[in-house]
Amino acid sequence: MPSTNRRSADALRPLVIVAGGQTGVDRAGLAFARAFGLPIAGWCPQGGWAEDLPHPPGVRALFPELVETPDRRPAERTRRNVALADRLVLVWPRGFASPGTALALAHARALGRPVTAVDPTDPAAAAQLAQALGAGGLVNLAGPRESEWPGAEAMAYALLERAWHSRSG
Repeated sequence: MPSTNRRSADALRPLVIVAGGQTGVDRAGLAFARAFGLPIAGWCPQGGWAEDLPHPPGVRALFPELVETPDRRPAERTRRNVALADRLVLVWPRGFASPGTALALAHARALGRPVTAVDPTDPAAAAQLAQALGAGGLVNLAGPRESEWPGAEAMAYALLERAWHSRSG
């Protein structure tokens, strides 16, 4: 019987978008998953806290698939989502400062998770993202929140759409 390595086995797994529901890139990932019929998974802070939805049920009113962490710290949500996923995909402009995105990257590296960083201003961004999504499995889609990078949600969503439509040729 032929052997199967992890990479080829992962390619057979359905794509699941993992995100914490914060404004910006997280929210774009969840909205994209919902619009394209992809499963959603992930952790959000206790009470569903997000910067635009600070009161319970918070972001869970929009994405009830999310599970609340035992506390309200966004860093806990970030760590849990990185640990849950097979890999981390960041939509993050080069040189842009985002403490939460930097935490996700550091945690993924500490856990040995593969990381794909996509700069949405790069002309090759859609192709890079299509390749990362095409591998299947649990993909933690993350990046700056809307208050850090105004327009992040719309830009990330548009990039996800281009990547999705380009993946078959």
